[in-house]
Amino acid sequence: MTNVHLPEEKHDFGINKRTAVYRFMAKNLNLNLAAVEKNGQIDESGITIEKMTDMYVFGDKGEKLPAHAVKGFANLETVFQAATK
Repeated sequence: MTNVHLPEEKHDFGINKRTAVYRFMAKNLNLNLAAVEKNGQIDESGITIEKMTDMYVFGDKGEKLPAHAVKGFANLETVFQAATK
């Protein structure tokens, strides 16, 4: 088991938490951590932070939803009710 305790830090995903995750994932997924390390530190200089809206799979307002997608809560309820009968 791995545990990182950072009591003086905020609840966020700051560099110390990301570093712990990188090291955990490298160890448990057998990844080559040396590929992103410089001087023993994780190097994030090659990372691109995407705009939030660029990460919306179905578009900014859902306009790219598949034609067969269930749209709206009422329709979702209908699907669930039909599935549980």
